Amino acid sequence: MQFLARSLPIGEDTMRSAIRLVRALRPESENSTSHVKENIEYGPGPRAQMAIVQVARALALIDGREVPDTGDLQKVATPVLAHRMGLKAYTNTWGGSENPKETLIQEALTQEL
Repeated sequence: MQFLARSLPIGEDTMRSAIRLVRALRPESENSTSHVKENIEYGPGPRAQMAIVQVARALALIDGREVPDTGDLQKVATPVLAHRMGLKAYTNTWGGSENPKETLIQEALTQEL
């Protein structure tokens, strides 16, 4: 299944969306929000871009589709990206959220997709 998922094509728009999403979660990026800059110590790296695309491909394959889309990116963003981000020490209480990483990822999804 992994080989088959890797062989699925991915559209240029979907690939650009994945790149923008990952970059938006890096505090040093010009595209990141003030919440990201204030609360993330380090964001996901280049391998996160590859991972989110590969998991989106696998999800499309499981769903019986040959081409992943931005909807697949939205579905897999939190599980793929959350553990690739480091929060600043005080962020665990940010915004009253039980899961600040998920909140920040959802904010980036809204901004970038």
